[in-house]
Amino acid sequence: MAGETVNLAKLEGIARSFVATQADLLGVDPKSLVLSAGRSQHAADHLWLGRAVCQVAVVVIHRAKHAPEGAPVEGREQRRRITAPAVPTVTAVPGTNLVTLTWPTVGAGFVYDVYRSETGCDSGFAKIANDLTALTYVDSTTNILSTYSYQMIAHATGNEACASAPSACQTVTSLADTDVWSHDKPWDTGLEPDPATASDNMWESEDIWVRNDLLPGGHQDPIEAQTNYVHVHVENGGTNDAYNTLVKVYFSPASSGLSWPTTWTLIGTAVIPSLAAGATTEVVVPWVPNITGHVCLVARLVTAQDSMTNPETTDINYNTRYNNNIVWRNVNVLEMFAGHVVQGPVVVRNVSRETIVTQLTFKDRMDRGVRIGFLKRGEVTVDLGPELMRRWRESGGDGKNVKVVGKDQIRILATDAYIQFKTTPLEEFKVTMNFLDTAAGNADGEDYHVFEIRQDDAGKKAVVGGVTYQIHAPLAK
Repeated sequence: MAGETVNLAKLEGIARSFVATQADLLGVDPKSLVLSAGRSQHAADHLWLGRAVCQVAVVVIHRAKHAPEGAPVEGREQRRRITAPAVPTVTAVPGTNLVTLTWPTVGAGFVYDVYRSETGCDSGFAKIANDLTALTYVDSTTNILSTYSYQMIAHATGNEACASAPSACQTVTSLADTDVWSHDKPWDTGLEPDPATASDNMWESEDIWVRNDLLPGGHQDPIEAQTNYVHVHVENGGTNDAYNTLVKVYFSPASSGLSWPTTWTLIGTAVIPSLAAGATTEVVVPWVPNITGHVCLVARLVTAQDSMTNPETTDINYNTRYNNNIVWRNVNVLEMFAGHVVQGPVVVRNVSRETIVTQLTFKDRMDRGVRIGFLKRGEVTVDLGPELMRRWRESGGDGKNVKVVGKDQIRILATDAYIQFKTTPLEEFKVTMNFLDTAAGNADGEDYHVFEIRQDDAGKKAVVGGVTYQIHAPLAK
């Protein structure tokens, strides 16, 4: 066997079978013998089996009885037997050009050695980490799409002879870079951030939508206490296949001020087992919501092959703009009827840790497909509620293109209307958008309108979030 790679597992099996037949003569219990991997991990014609030497030296200090203060003390060394460590349970997770190993502790006083083989679990193991005290290890000396096998041995600190048996072998393949992503807008190119969407709201992705049933179609507001279906469109824009991509979907009640992750609740997770380079797919996550009407949705694509390009913060607007693995939808679909009011509740929230001036801006947008603005056929009023109305007045009643029309209501007179008011840290207000269609409709057609409420930190001139309303109404005569 000299010069050959040692197959320790097979040799150990042969040795133990032999020792079992000679146990009485040798005076040993075969079960008490532990393989000394450190002394056997080289080409040789033998391997080492022995009792685990699990002892620690303890120095006992004592003073003679009735000795005066300051008298000399005596000490002697004793050895105490300790229990050999349990076999570690190792988990290996492949990443891009790396493998991450994790394991639970086997107890205090023990450290860990990691062995790796590039030829499989039966042979070729070499130590790559020694005397680890942490419970995780990242092997960054791997090659793309190469396969590696790992084992671990726990042993007493400073005493490799007091060791566990090797852990179960874990084999994984290192992954290659890829780029899984979804669109913030139809013209999104996938850059992070993307100049093509620099002037666009991040909460209007069409790559995440809800259906109340399994039929195809556009976005619908979810219905409480029944199964709805959240759809997410995913692309692989990389040159390598993507494996085991997690699509994690979250919701939050309608709000123009959202903080990640505290105001979000996980709906569910779908797994894309594989997605070829250049391919697209659509995943569906079932959802039985406990609320009805408009909600905010976020989808995050999580994979070791394509981590977030920019670290996530509490700012969901920043996270979405600077990572193509995240898409956000805060779009409410309204079906209008002449003479009827349709409402949209919104939570306005200061998500920062300081008192700021919050600005709410109201836009009657002329998007692609919009024939006339909604304010030319109807009215929009905003019920601020008594607390926010009082706060706005106390802040000076600053605003533009708005008119107070009730105790707590303002009417939007033109697009780009706004109000400003002070908000304290994490303070929130519930407001209600009211849309009234006053036009005479034509049953033979439909008008499409887009109306937006956007929340900004006025001092920093930074967008916090917003809600967009897609309004469908009978064609105005």
